[in-house]
Parts: sequence; C-alpha cells; structure tokens
Amino acid sequence: ALPIYIKYGIDRRFTLDMTLLPDFGQVQSDNRVKNLTPFEIILDENRPFFKEGFDLFNKDKVFYTRRIGRTPTGYYNVYNYLLPGESITDNPSQVRLLNAVKLSGRTNGGLGIGEFNAVTDNTYATIKDAGGGSRRILTEPMTDYNVLVLDQNLSNNADVYIINGATIRSKDSVDANVTSTGFNIQDKKHVYELRGGGALTQRFNKTNGIKQIYSDTVGEQYYFLFHKISGNFQFSISNENTSDNFNRNDLGVSTIYNYRVVNADLIYNIYLPFWKIKETYNDLNFAKSYIYTTGQQKGMSINFNSFTVLNNFWGGDLGGGYSPVTGIDVYEPRVPGRFYVSPIFYYFFFQGSSPYQKKIAFDFGINYTNTPINNMYELSYSIGPIIKFSDRLSLRHTFSYDHFVNDVGFANFDSLGNSIFGKRDIYTITNTLTLKYIFKNDMSLSLRIRHYLSNGIYKQYYTLLDNGLLQNNDAYTTINNFNSNYFNVDLVYSWQFSPGSSMNIVYKNAIDREATIGTPDYYQNLHDAINSPQTNTLSLQIVYYLDYQYLRKSKVLSPKS
Repeated sequence: ALPIYIKYGIDRRFTLDMTLLPDFGQVQSDNRVKNLTPFEIILDENRPFFKEGFDLFNKDKVFYTRRIGRTPTGYYNVYNYLLPGESITDNPSQVRLLNAVKLSGRTNGGLGIGEFNAVTDNTYATIKDAGGGSRRILTEPMTDYNVLVLDQNLSNNADVYIINGATIRSKDSVDANVTSTGFNIQDKKHVYELRGGGALTQRFNKTNGIKQIYSDTVGEQYYFLFHKISGNFQFSISNENTSDNFNRNDLGVSTIYNYRVVNADLIYNIYLPFWKIKETYNDLNFAKSYIYTTGQQKGMSINFNSFTVLNNFWGGDLGGGYSPVTGIDVYEPRVPGRFYVSPIFYYFFFQGSSPYQKKIAFDFGINYTNTPINNMYELSYSIGPIIKFSDRLSLRHTFSYDHFVNDVGFANFDSLGNSIFGKRDIYTITNTLTLKYIFKNDMSLSLRIRHYLSNGIYKQYYTLLDNGLLQNNDAYTTINNFNSNYFNVDLVYSWQFSPGSSMNIVYKNAIDREATIGTPDYYQNLHDAINSPQTNTLSLQIVYYLDYQYLRKSKVLSPKS
C-alpha cells in the first residue's frame, strides 16, 4: 500500500496533519554510538512528519517523538528464546507505524491546543527450526500513543500549560500515563521570572488483559526556578525533585530519577561591543544533589562556562568544573537499590569556530577530564573544516577522537547476578564527510558518509560491594572487550518541482560490525567494516501537493457543459 500524507488547514489558526502507512526510509541515518552508560541515547528526529508543528508538544519531556516507530523493546532478547537447532530468519529493527494524526494551533484568545494520536502494529521475530518449521515471538505489541496539550498565553509573556501523554498496549503489556503542568510568570518590566511545575507518572500492569494499579508504579516530579532575566548581571536559583518511581519513558524521556537537586547560577553578560569583543555570556553554577528516598548527599559540583564572540566573528566556548566530594551513583550498578561511590573529578573544555562567512572555515574543540583516585583521564579533541567552493558546492569534514585511560564503570553481571565493574581503556574515532551540490534553488544533491569506531579493552574486574566500593575480582573471566564499527552512506537527490511537491531519490548503505576482538589500527577497522555484511536500499518518493480549496474553486467557477 502506498503511504498517504494529508495536510488540511481548518482555518488560519489550526492545521490537521494525517498519515497512513508512512514510509520513513528516506530520512538521514542516525548517528549511532557505542553506549556504555546506564541511560539511553537520545536521537535527533529526522522524519519530516514529526518535525513540523511539534513545538507546542515540547513540554516537560512528556513527548519524545522517536518513541513512535522505535526499535522493538524485545529486539535484543530474541536470542534468549532460541532452542537448539533454531535460528532467526526475521527480526525487524523498527516497529511499523500504521497511522498518525496531529491537530495543532492557537485560538484568538491565546490558547494553544495540540492533539496527537498514533498507532503502531504488532512486531514479531520469526524463528526457524532444523526441520523447516517456524514460530513467531512478539517483540513489540500493538500500541496506541496519545498526547493532549493546552497552553494558555497570559500577559507579560506569561503562560500556563497542562499536557497528558497516554500509552496503551495490547496483550498483557504495561500501559502508562503521564500528566504534567507548569507555569511561567514575569513582572511587568520583565526583570524577574518565576517558573514552576509538577508531573505525575503512572504505569498499569495487566494480567489476562485486566489492569491492576500498584502504588509503587506511581511517580512524581516537581520543580521551581526564580530567575533575574534582564541586565548585564543576572542570577537564578532552582530546585527539582524526582521520586524513585518517576518514569515517563513509555512516551517521553526520563534520564535520571530518585534525586533532589539545588542549582544556583551567577550570570554576567555583555551585549554591546567593547575592545575586541562583540558579545560575551558567562555563567558560574553551583549544584548539589541528594537521594530522594534517603536524603543522602548524591553529589556536588562547581561549573563555569563562558561563550564569547569577537568583532572578527571568531567565537569560543570555554568552561570547566570540579566535583570536590565523592558522590553516590544509583544508576551505574544497573540494579535498583544498589549504588556506586563515584570519585572526585575535574574537567575543562574549549570549543571554537572561525567566521562562517569565509570560504574556508572550521570548528575545533578539546576536552580533558581527570579522576585522580583511579588515575583515570579522558582526552578528546575534534576539528571540522568547512569549504565553500562556490555558492553551489560545499564540503564539510568532521573528525573527533576520544580516549579514556583507566576508565571504571559497569561491565556485566556475573552468574549470581552481582554487578561487575571493570577498568578499561577506550578510544573512539568518528569521521563524517558531507558534500552538497545545489543545481538550482529547487534541486540539490547531497552525500553523507559517516564511520564510527569504538574499541574497548578491559584490564581489571571488580565486584561492587554493598557499601558502594569496589573489590578486585580475579575469578571473573568473561570477555567484555568490544570493537564497534558503524558505517553509513546517505546519497540524496531532491527536486521540488512545484510548491509543496517534490521528488526524492535516496540511496542508503548501512554496516554494523560488533566484535570482542579488534585491532587498534583505524584503517584496518575501516577495511573490515566495508567488507562486512551490509544493508543497501534505494528508494523513490514522490510527493504531490493537491490544494483542495483550489480544486473546489475551479470546479465552482468552471462553466457548465
């Protein structure tokens, strides 16, 4: 079936967007990375349908559009269900979106209204046995996603909002609901600002299709911020509290939980040119956090950041920070109720860029982090030249190198379920090449090639003790070394042959190579990746814009035969 996209202007204020069986195979490939953290990687949204008109829904991280059509939650667990002699013949890496509807706009009275609904299909992996038979495993159930937001503009640039996100799954899977509200108030002279809000998350377990509400699946979050927003000298103070059961990841994003944090910022900005400086923005931050459930101090840090643009349009961002006390990390052990005593550390960074008006420009940066007690340090740097050969042709190359020495973090679980930590050396190299050619205003060709390499070698393993400290574990012998290569090619020809109508031809090449043994030689990794199994796709997309109002008027005005 062909994908269908409909945009209908209800009036000048509200727009209705609909899609049926959409195909997003033409969007830019994601910048995949090797993730060793306890948190998911937040990806950019590249799908056109989810990029236009979603500003109203960007409230309190309730709605993360990449949840729609995500990688199935059971995608990586299929191998655990294999019986002797069985193999996987099909395991879709993306859930199929059946349909989506979005209504958004703002009334004459300043009330913003947004309604979004989407339905994704059941996703199955297919397993084949030695006798030729097959069976299917559900990796993601059919799911209905719904978001409703009301955002009222008030006087003096103030506003108040409420947003609700609901996730309803078929079968015996968990349903979820999150409601968040907030406000922003400013004085008449726009000198001071007060922000605040709260959120409630609920997760409903089901048995035989019947919902059962458990008190331990309810989580809450609340915050406030007082900010002086005008003048050269500014300041802010904020407090945020999140319970241990707070979870909006079914439809939104919850990166951390079970914490209380107090932030204080002293800010000094200069907006008018002086000496050789065009403008500068400076921020000194103090942050202190606590465990929500126990009140224990979780961490403390002092951070500084200064962004400056010179009169010749060179710009730079300089900063650093220091954590003077050990912290309590409740996320790294990957086990609820456990914690890791994280050590004292300090860091600094600098990022800069030359004037983009020149035919040759470049971005550059360096970062250094040191943890003295572990003799651990991280050194990373990047450079990105930009060459404008003409108004039509441009080339950009971005190179980054990141090296961890004696990094300590979670490695795996042992046979008894204990958290095993490891000391490791990691180096990561990323090369991205982007070439763009504009034939004319409505026709272009772009080529993007990206190779990501991350190589990690473990040198020592530890057992995490109940007091959060680490103990040498020489008996643990599992190999957790990794060599990850991700290679992508995106070649896109685009032609907008009339207003709202376009044709796109896209070629994509994707290679994912994971190994436990790898060479540190970059060019050998690149060679091995290119010669690994790969996925190639070639797609054609034609979008033709039909103006219903124009067709209707033409029919009315045409003479009768």
